[in-house]
Amino acid sequence: MSIPNHDGSDRTPDQERFAEPPRGIGALRSTTSNVFDGRCRHPSAGAMTHVYLQAGRAVGLGLAGGALAGFGALIAMEAMELEPIPELMFVGPVIGALVGLAIAWRVVRPAREQTFVGAEGIARVRDGRTEVVRFQDVTRVELTGGRYDATTFFGVVFHGADGRRFVIGGAVPDGRAPVHSPRHFADAAQAAYGEAKPPSRARAGGRAAEDRAALR
Repeated sequence: MSIPNHDGSDRTPDQERFAEPPRGIGALRSTTSNVFDGRCRHPSAGAMTHVYLQAGRAVGLGLAGGALAGFGALIAMEAMELEPIPELMFVGPVIGALVGLAIAWRVVRPAREQTFVGAEGIARVRDGRTEVVRFQDVTRVELTGGRYDATTFFGVVFHGADGRRFVIGGAVPDGRAPVHSPRHFADAAQAAYGEAKPPSRARAGGRAAEDRAALR
């Protein structure tokens, strides 16, 4: 029997599941990868405005920072009575722009990721790094959200007893979220946690469900 995606849909032939579920999360309920036809899809697909704005800011700040650095170097050379190098006014912005482009590429380029929801915990494999949290170790679940760059964001944070946090978050796309959206991972994780949590957390779980509905 094929394991469904977090939104309940079946795996499509073009979706690649490249990782095995880590130990400690119990029976696997759902899993989703963002790799389709060998290419990674961005988790903010459907709400990319803020991603492009952040990339543009990175390039702009790199240019400005490089220009200021070049100008500052010329002033310092004059103060030390050294012969100024006018080319610094051109070299600085170029280096700054290259740095900004490198940062922008990191913002735009999606990581290779597969997430898992089990009966006893959740896990994420991202660019070779594995994160796992077991529900029995979770002390509380925090819901966050807000609006920035004309984009609505959400966040679900599982706080562990050891102080570590497992964060699921991202942009809320217009219309239905694509299958690889972290929104589906967050919903599936909260549903599994709600079923696994001890009775003493029932009231807190009910409040979390109400807060989750309010964020939609």
